[in-house]
Amino acid sequence: MTARSWRDQLVGKQAAFDGFVRTLRARAYLGKKDAPGAMTDLNLVLGTRPNDADALSLRGIAFTSMKQYDKALDDLGKAIAQKPTIERYFARAGVYEAKGDVDKATDDYRSATQLNPANVFDIAAQNQSKLKIQQLSKRTPCGSSGRGDKDDTCL
Repeated sequence: MTARSWRDQLVGKQAAFDGFVRTLRARAYLGKKDAPGAMTDLNLVLGTRPNDADALSLRGIAFTSMKQYDKALDDLGKAIAQKPTIERYFARAGVYEAKGDVDKATDDYRSATQLNPANVFDIAAQNQSKLKIQQLSKRTPCGSSGRGDKDDTCL
């Protein structure tokens, strides 16, 4: 039995597990770059549990992949307000970066580096956040900060 058929057999069978299984399946869809498939499950979960932080954060990631940045920021902000995680800060930083708001992106990348990882997704997001901070620091000029010469960069 494949993992997909196992999850499909569980969806809708036990109400207590349905939200968890749909959220897990949505993460698998996102891993396959199938945002519409993920949105189907996430919208069903959020229809019954509108404040589910895991579903909100994954839907924010799905919105990001569809370049619906305002919706992504809304969902990710709600998820972070409930429970800040490295993955959520990293995802929101990516949205800010895509919108050209380097200061907010940098703040969220920094926040992602200051939390303790809770799972493998957090570990990956934390490592990527550290790299992103380095990349952004190379692109952000210091200006008149008084540090070094005019070609210095800082955050």
